[in-house]
Amino acid sequence: MSAAEDAAASKASFQSAYSAYQEAKAVRNWSMARGSAEQALIEGLNIFDEAGDNVANLRLNFARELIRSNEYPAAKEQLTLCLAAKEATKGTESRDIVEILVELGKAEAAIGNPEAVEHFRRARDLSSVYNDYDIVANINLTAGNIFFQTRQDADAIEFLKPANRYFTNQHGKADLRSGLSALNLGRLQQLQGDSQSALITLTNALDAFTLDQPRIVDLNITTRKMLAIVQETLGKSEIATAQLIEIAKLRADGGDADPELVYGGRVPPASQTDDVAITGSAVIQFDIDATGRVVNTRVVSSSSDMAKTTGEKMVATQRYTPKMKSGKPVEAKSIEFKFDLGK
Repeated sequence: MSAAEDAAASKASFQSAYSAYQEAKAVRNWSMARGSAEQALIEGLNIFDEAGDNVANLRLNFARELIRSNEYPAAKEQLTLCLAAKEATKGTESRDIVEILVELGKAEAAIGNPEAVEHFRRARDLSSVYNDYDIVANINLTAGNIFFQTRQDADAIEFLKPANRYFTNQHGKADLRSGLSALNLGRLQQLQGDSQSALITLTNALDAFTLDQPRIVDLNITTRKMLAIVQETLGKSEIATAQLIEIAKLRADGGDADPELVYGGRVPPASQTDDVAITGSAVIQFDIDATGRVVNTRVVSSSSDMAKTTGEKMVATQRYTPKMKSGKPVEAKSIEFKFDLGK
């Protein structure tokens, strides 16, 4: 076979692999997309300059599929090569490297590398230079949600606050991105003990979750659960009741639903009373009224009198979604909860 024929065959192989990747991506066949993206890169290396733009773009495609399949170290390797090539051909301040930095941030965050935050910051700062404010906000939202999921709370707040502010100011509280950023920001505020800020943030988040679609309904329920916890923490029990009943209605969808624990209750500090257990266990049986409150507690078993007393006190402050029967809240009988302290 002549050199020209070899070149034509290599080009045809690349075009076949790349077309397969595009087709798989179009129908969201991600396992096929991953394989064909890898094959397109292999074939592309035979016909393109390894240090050029074409191969860099193929590496980016492959890295995205690796991230989608949770192959983060391999994705990082491809993205590092991709970034180096793009910086060499386009420059270190080019718009073209923003999406690479974002994907590299995703991979590094999943691996647990602290460099992730710097990749996201660099992508955000570059986009700001070009006044790409929608892109800046989307980078903030992506980074904030990733750091929330990986429990890097300070980094999550750094990105979620400006994302929420931008989407709310530019698109309104009903925008889904406003709601998503508010939900995770509110969760973090509550974890940090700022219940008053969490109450405001989570209340705003609800405005984005009104559509009757399964994913949106799930987000509505999640937000209401967080609101009920915050309201109980702030002593607003009656307002929490409204959230719990609404959650139960959404879950039942006109039918039946069992109670669900939302607020785990309060254990009084040992410094405030002499009869609080530090360790021990107890099984508490109780009923749940139609507002989700615990009533009629009784102890089934306990490891000590103090465990019995502490368990009863904690369970009495728990809040549940009420049991639903044919779409209406009713009392639930003989629910059991195992109190286990000190493990």
